[in-house]
Amino acid sequence: KIQSVKSHTEFKFQIRYENLSENELGALLFALKLPEGCAHKIGMGKPYGLGSVKITPTLYISDRSWRYLTLFNRDGWELAEFKQKDRMLNQTVSAFEEHILEDMSDSDKGEASSLWDTRRLKQLKTLLDVEKGKELESNDKTDYMGIKQFKNRGVLPLPDNV
Repeated sequence: KIQSVKSHTEFKFQIRYENLSENELGALLFALKLPEGCAHKIGMGKPYGLGSVKITPTLYISDRSWRYLTLFNRDGWELAEFKQKDRMLNQTVSAFEEHILEDMSDSDKGEASSLWDTRRLKQLKTLLDVEKGKELESNDKTDYMGIKQFKNRGVLPLPDNV
């Protein structure tokens, strides 16, 4: 059985990690923090505009030495998790982007100063753009492929060309 969730429903979740390098943490945050106007696509019904999810990451850093020095705080167990400012999150993502851009070939990188400015990620950004999806849906340009269409399908156009 499939049960849909009402629009604007909020979920909260945590991703716990250990021993990630700064670049690995930057990769994780880069994947979660999409450009403005974009949303992750999960579940079924994507051609109908369903499954668009906005994730707003918040970074917490754990201080293990403090955690084991103090057992309790006034709220219960001392987890020694400290919320980082958005500036720290953005710096971690920027450091990851710089690391990737350094190792990219000039033909892939082009004039990009951000990973989202590279040719491939521009195409992904177009696919994840919520307003572009609404526009395509209102013009009946999105649908599931029928069984006959599937058998003789052609190559899909680049997202920028749709």
